[in-house]
Amino acid sequence: MTVQATTVRNECIRRLKTVFETTEIPGAVKSGWAAQYRRDNANWPLVCVAPAISQPSYHSANITLEDATSFHIQLVDVEGDTPEAIEELTARLELYLKLMRQALFKPVTEAGEPDRFAKWGSLLTSTPTEGREARFIDPEPGEPYAGISFVLTTTFSENL
Repeated sequence: MTVQATTVRNECIRRLKTVFETTEIPGAVKSGWAAQYRRDNANWPLVCVAPAISQPSYHSANITLEDATSFHIQLVDVEGDTPEAIEELTARLELYLKLMRQALFKPVTEAGEPDRFAKWGSLLTSTPTEGREARFIDPEPGEPYAGISFVLTTTFSENL
């Protein structure tokens, strides 16, 4: 990833931490794939951000790179053993999706100031979008995990 793509990913992680990490649940948001952390994770939900697609284009004799980079955000939670726990998990996943969207699309800067164009301050060249519809992931047979698959598409430019 380019320096700017790394900065964009770090801002995405920072924004997600504002809604998913507390003193009771530290370290819930991580860089990488959920499969890396799922087995040894003690705090739920687990939110992971990994690069998915990069679509660069070069301008001005290859001096400026404009990149539409998509990040795959995976949120994983654990279901309980009772029918009520499954209903609670469904309600939590719905809430988590709402919180993710608020964190990523709410027009506010890192300093808490209004961001009129919702471009994460001046980091992006256009407003971030959902790359495709968010998907709720059912638990696999024999596995206690369920979650959300979310693709965030960002556009930024960088001088080479």
